[in-house]
Amino acid sequence: MGWKDFYQEQVEKSTMQVREVPVTNIRIWGIQPHGNLARPDGMFFIIAGLTIFMGDPEQREVPNWDQPIIKEIGRGCVGLIKAKGEDKFLVQFKAEPGNITPGKVLPNSPLSASESNLKAAHGGKRPPFAEYAENPEIQWYAIPQDGGKYLGKVNKYSIIEVDPAKIAVPGNCLWVTKQDCREMLGAGLIPEHLLQVFGIMYLMF
Repeated sequence: MGWKDFYQEQVEKSTMQVREVPVTNIRIWGIQPHGNLARPDGMFFIIAGLTIFMGDPEQREVPNWDQPIIKEIGRGCVGLIKAKGEDKFLVQFKAEPGNITPGKVLPNSPLSASESNLKAAHGGKRPPFAEYAENPEIQWYAIPQDGGKYLGKVNKYSIIEVDPAKIAVPGNCLWVTKQDCREMLGAGLIPEHLLQVFGIMYLMF
């Protein structure tokens, strides 16, 4: 099956429904004693506040400002699985609540998880391919994220080469080629993390 048909199939299978609500209404999360929006257990991330002053006001558009910022707990992990000796990559077609696409589905790396997800801090299942995040033989690259939105956030990225015959492929994953990915890019379907990991692959291979 080609990626377009597979993508449409995953869109039709998606049952995710999203409704915006006031932050005061979301379950578990709330304003904690330290004044930040967070979970009581401190996992996943917090929304903190910053006040910024510029010693040299000419270095930015304004001399000072206040803003909220996301502070993630631990490092995120993004791994793209590549078939050994082949121009094929395993891509996960996954629904996320902030996506703008039908069914909230976009292609992404098959391993894309926060440290809290890897620890199953939500009380549910660990993400697919979580074992690769703990494999000391895999080379990971620390990539700082957008410092205008995230406080000290660093994700680790890797290209994980495997024998396709030796891994179980989840139902929402598909082996695709570089040309397939170019087509997804042209269709506006390649999200930030997948684009970043392809950038690392360009430098590595």
